Amino acid sequence: MISIFVAEYNRWANEKRRSKLHETPPSTPTGDVEKALMAMQNGPPGEITRCMAAIVGYREDPDLFYRALESYKATEGLDFTLVGVDGDQAADMDMVRVFQMVYPKNSAVIHLDEPFGEIAMRTYSKLVDPDMCSPEDIEYCNELTIAHCCQLAREILREHDIQLDKTQPGGGITKLCIYEPHMHKKAIMFTSFIFSIVISEVLDVEFMWSSDSDTIVLPDSLQKTIATVAGDENAGGASSGLIVHNEHDSLWTKLGSAVYWCELYLTRSTSASSGTSDCQSGPSTVFRISTLPGVLYCWYTQKVLGKRMIVNEDRHLTTNLLLRGWTVTYVSDTLTATDTPTTLSRWLLQQVRWGRATHIETFQQPKVYLLNHPVFFWAAMKREVGPLIVFFSILYYLITGHPFVYFCWWDLVFRAGYTIIYNWLRNPDRGPTNGFAWIVPALLFYNLPLPAIQVWSMATVLEGGWGTTMRSNGEMSKQNQSQLWKRWHDLGRAAVRRTPVRKSRRMNNGTSATDIITYIGIPLAVLGVLPILYSFIRAIVVQRSIRRTLYRHGLLDSSITRGSLMEGIVEVELPRCTITPLDRDEDPEYWKLNSHQVFLKGGSWSVFNWNTLVTGRQLVRCQYKDELRVPEADIDFEDLIAFLLDRGAIPDPKGWRLLKSIGLWTPTGTALLLPPRGMPGTVLKVATPDNADGLLSLQVNWKTEWDTRGSFSLPPFWVRLKQPGCGKLLADGKETMGEPETFEIQDDLTESQETHEPRTQDISRDSTLVTETETTPEISASQPLVKLIEEGKLHITTTPNDSFRFKLDGNRVQKVLFEDEELPTGEIREMASAGDTANIWFISAASSLSQSLECELWNFTIPNQITSFVKRKSVPCGVMVLLGILNDDDVPPWSSPPPSLHESAHEMGERMRKDMYERQLESAMPPAQAAEARRVRMMRSANEFHNQHIARQKALQEYEDRRLIEAIQSSRLENGTVAQATLAYLVAEKVVPEEYTIKDLAIAVLYLMVVDNAKAKLIGDILERWALWSQFGGMQKVQLELLIKNKVAFCYAAALVAVVYHAESGDSNPSTDMLECLKSWKRVRLG
Repeated sequence: MISIFVAEYNRWANEKRRSKLHETPPSTPTGDVEKALMAMQNGPPGEITRCMAAIVGYREDPDLFYRALESYKATEGLDFTLVGVDGDQAADMDMVRVFQMVYPKNSAVIHLDEPFGEIAMRTYSKLVDPDMCSPEDIEYCNELTIAHCCQLAREILREHDIQLDKTQPGGGITKLCIYEPHMHKKAIMFTSFIFSIVISEVLDVEFMWSSDSDTIVLPDSLQKTIATVAGDENAGGASSGLIVHNEHDSLWTKLGSAVYWCELYLTRSTSASSGTSDCQSGPSTVFRISTLPGVLYCWYTQKVLGKRMIVNEDRHLTTNLLLRGWTVTYVSDTLTATDTPTTLSRWLLQQVRWGRATHIETFQQPKVYLLNHPVFFWAAMKREVGPLIVFFSILYYLITGHPFVYFCWWDLVFRAGYTIIYNWLRNPDRGPTNGFAWIVPALLFYNLPLPAIQVWSMATVLEGGWGTTMRSNGEMSKQNQSQLWKRWHDLGRAAVRRTPVRKSRRMNNGTSATDIITYIGIPLAVLGVLPILYSFIRAIVVQRSIRRTLYRHGLLDSSITRGSLMEGIVEVELPRCTITPLDRDEDPEYWKLNSHQVFLKGGSWSVFNWNTLVTGRQLVRCQYKDELRVPEADIDFEDLIAFLLDRGAIPDPKGWRLLKSIGLWTPTGTALLLPPRGMPGTVLKVATPDNADGLLSLQVNWKTEWDTRGSFSLPPFWVRLKQPGCGKLLADGKETMGEPETFEIQDDLTESQETHEPRTQDISRDSTLVTETETTPEISASQPLVKLIEEGKLHITTTPNDSFRFKLDGNRVQKVLFEDEELPTGEIREMASAGDTANIWFISAASSLSQSLECELWNFTIPNQITSFVKRKSVPCGVMVLLGILNDDDVPPWSSPPPSLHESAHEMGERMRKDMYERQLESAMPPAQAAEARRVRMMRSANEFHNQHIARQKALQEYEDRRLIEAIQSSRLENGTVAQATLAYLVAEKVVPEEYTIKDLAIAVLYLMVVDNAKAKLIGDILERWALWSQFGGMQKVQLELLIKNKVAFCYAAALVAVVYHAESGDSNPSTDMLECLKSWKRVRLG
């Protein structure tokens, strides 16, 4: 009857809290100022309380997870949904895909390289000082740790461009999925809570609903539970009632559903009637977000007898809230649907796990009972001591044959009867189908094994295993012999043997010193030896577990294990290795993954096959199996990067820039190499140092699906350029080359150590004053480019070929090798005769084109002199008009108007009047005199016409000279604009097809420079003069005359300048930062 009374009281108190939510708060808050201010932020009366939801899970059944996410769509007031997935392997991606399927819009997915819990522990270890002993100092370090994690979460959201503002175009992100490497539920909950704190600050949300991936919410689950917390300024959290949604899956789920109906409502309401619940159910929990920063770190790092606890996440979080003065309520009239185990073994394992959590939280923090109502203590002791009394009563009866306590069957029937009637009348859960038929079996199903579960969970209270597998198909199928003992251990087996004890002698009536020693000293001595025995046994168990682990990873034969039994420590000596890549051409294992990979900490390097040399041994001291780690392997940094790039990895510019700037203080998890483009993940990242002694520690990862290259690929350090094909026809019917092929490029890093800035000609003002040009072959404007390439090939090759390859020798290309169908023909072309300028521009253009084709030339950096040149405006628009490449209508006004070459109307009229007047005078003269006057008039007219013609020619010449100067002094064009204009000119002149782009033209020009060194030298000469006038005062007349004479070569040069310009104006090239890092660290540790 007391249980029924307190259940009704708890329900009335919850209704009162919800009604208080809609009352106007007093003008002057009293009591705790912080809590009063939070109560005033609930909003105007009648408004729906806004909230966010955090859902966590690990390898959940996709169908069940789909139903769980769908259920949140009908929830009112839900501003944001956060989903946390504990795992980033292929099997974990099912949950991410379900999330994207349910929320295709306004959603985003973020992968975390490291769980935030580990980051928090590492941060705390750096903040805390051994001299800190006061609770205030520890609390301050906890707050700083959480603040650091929140700041890191903000940076991650900003890095992934997560816009949470709903006023943004498209409504902003309202659904977010984060997934991280698998650890345990507590780790993903910690990460999700950190992101929830940050998101709630942005959205101004006060409450968070926390649930599991197997939980289905009802339309009013969130609002009624949150309203209960919002109506009480002292409430830090709450949880709702639970029902089972998979009731019809099996017999055990049917019984489990009946157990929930019979037990949960009354049991949880007992302690909650005092205003405080001792456990917030994981599937249906609400938190006031402002309470979380103060409790998260101590919750995550809970230890019991020196052992980390991970299976009591819900109860311990509730305990931390209670210790800080917050109340936690149980909303019994609100329901949420959860999943229950479908087999008996899974049900028992779940009950054992819950029992362990109950024992820990009941006895570890007795202070919590002093801070709360006595009813809270009574409920805890009833739950903890009741099953133990039953167990020892049964044991006592089995041993003695006498009952320990009085038992009345009628009392049991009466209690069960009115409890069932009350549940039927007041429980919001209407119970399972055909509920009356399942009540008695459910009570037996729950209560019969309860005493044994209570005792076994207490005996194995420090067991950290979860006990059950997840519900995904891959996890449910893992049934092998190695798990048999663990399942047997979790379930437990009790074998009680009675040993008769006989009295060997009768005690005397008196008491002697021997009796005192016998009955007091010996038990005390035994108690004193127990810790040593415990350490002894634990060391043996840990050593055996470590040896099994070493055997499973193939390290037992090469390792030495020994145990310090008195200290409980196991020492393991493992070999430290130096590794180098295998031979690429001779060893087929170069392209394969290691079939005996070591999955221990520090063993990531074993994913590949290496040449291994043992250089020493490292001692590892372990108290627990989880502390075992493999020594990191030493490797040459350049060899490692060259090997991974050969496998297809791509440098991350941000990571290399950070490593160059910070060095050894680069944050753990910073990515240096990424998988082939378009694939998620990280190939090489910065790892936590492990006795690195100033060396950089790295961690490598590789997956089979990332293998896009093989022995068929171009070897490292080489570049392949295929000849532009034939088959496209120009307008006049002449056949010309088709679209150029793309690059196949691999990186030269073994020779990048000696990379220097390219040699360039000394630049001075005198060198720009060109007074005489060299005699260079002129490129015909009417000859198609493909014809020039074919003619060049005929002069330098004798065998058919369709491509060539080359590699950098320092900062130059010394020779190229011709190929036919990607096989060397044996013919070589020397590039030295083209000149240094043409050579460096050839490499710069090839490097720029490789960036646009997503196969960058990582071991080369374009010289600063060239990058600054291509970014400057250097070609006057008037020059482009004089060259005939652009029209006056295409450029801004730049020249003065031309002189008039015709007589004006006034001058013509005056001349005619004068001529008519003279003719009239001649008509009045005698014939001889008239003839003489006519002759004089005609000679004067001829002389005037000649003078006028001379004046017009002089004015025209002056105009042409002035126009030339004005053209040189006119406004300058961007190099990209110049290149587009020259391309249009070449198309109009039928030198290249209409389909050509700047990139296509540049590739063809590079091929022309290889087959015709004379034309390469001409193009290089134009580029050199172009750079000179760009840097010193602009173009001169002699340089303009050179361009007029070599117009087509100038067009080719403009294409090379344009591709370098576009490459430098895009994303930064990581080559410079990477090469600097390779110079700084010759050797690294790979673990």
